[in-house]
Amino acid sequence: VRSRALYYAARLSIHLGRRDRALALAEEALALARRTGDQSNISNALALLGSIVLATGSEDEAAAYFTESYAAAKRAKDAGDTRHFSHALLNLGELARKRGDVARATEFLEEALADVRAIDMTWGIANILTLLGHVARQEQDYERAKVRYRESLSLYQTLGNATYSAWCLEGIAAVACAQRSYQPATRL
Repeated sequence: VRSRALYYAARLSIHLGRRDRALALAEEALALARRTGDQSNISNALALLGSIVLATGSEDEAAAYFTESYAAAKRAKDAGDTRHFSHALLNLGELARKRGDVARATEFLEEALADVRAIDMTWGIANILTLLGHVARQEQDYERAKVRYRESLSLYQTLGNATYSAWCLEGIAAVACAQRSYQPATRL
């Protein structure tokens, strides 16, 4: 319980712009999770550490955290706890996308999408669809990107999340710009 509390305190610290505090809390959460052997909590803490260091531009360090997070999530999944597996895949997919490895990104994100669709996790489906929209846009497959963004946008609107709806609209606008449809892009 303490490890999970530290994890959420670290996430809150990130949102408050206190990266150093978040890093310390996430490291403490990881140490505690490792002592108890809770693979889900280990995976979560590692994923958060990866996100924190990625935000500072440390891709190699983030990759190490995300890879270890995936391994812990896989062990948890093998033991029957599937809650964090798709998140671990998402992190690996997003890192691959940022590094320009579109094929690997697509592989990770499609697996994550199948995982969250199987458990009907609306938020996860929407998130991963947006990332797949980014991947398709990066590949200049604009029609596929629009399909992904629109499906994601519909889910975010159902959830009532304006921030993430805006994220999808931004993606659709970027596609419109790429297709030289500047008026719709500006409106979006």
